Amino acid sequence: MERLLSFAPQAPLQRVDHPLYQSHGLMVRMLRLDLMHPVISGNKWFKLRENLLRARHLNKPLIVSFGGAFSNHIHSLAAAGQQFGFRTVGMIRGEPEYASNPTLSDAARWGMELRFISRADYRQKESDEFINQLREQLGDFYLIPEGGGNALGVQGCRKILTDIESRIEAQPDYVACDLGTGTTFAGLISAQWRSRFLGFAALKGPEYLQQQVKHALALQSSGDPGNWEVIGGYHFGGFARMDRTLVQFMQRYEQQTGIALEPIYSAKLLFGLHDLIRQKRFKAGDEILVIHGGGMQGLRGMADSVQRLKEAV
Repeated sequence: MERLLSFAPQAPLQRVDHPLYQSHGLMVRMLRLDLMHPVISGNKWFKLRENLLRARHLNKPLIVSFGGAFSNHIHSLAAAGQQFGFRTVGMIRGEPEYASNPTLSDAARWGMELRFISRADYRQKESDEFINQLREQLGDFYLIPEGGGNALGVQGCRKILTDIESRIEAQPDYVACDLGTGTTFAGLISAQWRSRFLGFAALKGPEYLQQQVKHALALQSSGDPGNWEVIGGYHFGGFARMDRTLVQFMQRYEQQTGIALEPIYSAKLLFGLHDLIRQKRFKAGDEILVIHGGGMQGLRGMADSVQRLKEAV
């Protein structure tokens, strides 16, 4: 328990110099969760922390969770399991052939048992029948939902902002982050800052994501302050989809700022934010805090696709 409580890697907070921000008179800073830890990085640690503490309190050394073959969550959970002495089982959507990819190779090397299930079975992962079958096979365990998306995950993500309050002079006008399940976004909102929160959807269906965020906030004692919005239209065809425009934007952003992005979440967030800046959504003097949620390890699984699009640019 002490090792878990004392593990508190700090994310760099940096001002981002970019021609677009300068021309519109904006102060943009980025919280670099991607640089927080070599492997247990990004928003995934904040989603895991409270769940791991609960599992330790309940004396449940086995943790089971779900994810795709390139899941950042599975990758971070396996690393955390090794570091803090948990046995981990990853229920992976897809075929056993995926076991050799970089993400799952790391997870297996860190001691995670990988179990591959069909997409049809994966859709049943939240049903009582499916979970009971798992308990018959594995014995008692602590269950963390896919992506760390539960009330404890939201609670942990609140610390993304509360942990930096002593490092900033004033709360920014806006906080911008990417949006997948809504867990991180809800956690940021629950920190009760006076900022306006902008969640850029990484997948289709912003209305669904809005309901997910509302549901997550309803489970928190802080309630829903109402100072947030889900922004759609920048998913580039859906989750994990990308095209030449997005890859070109990623390249140019890194050249201009020195900050690397990935096409699943962070590139879509910054692309959408830049579009809103050009639409004059913000006024001169506004300060925007961008949350870089990490997930850079996932680039290894899409290197060929990214390279083909780079060559086509």
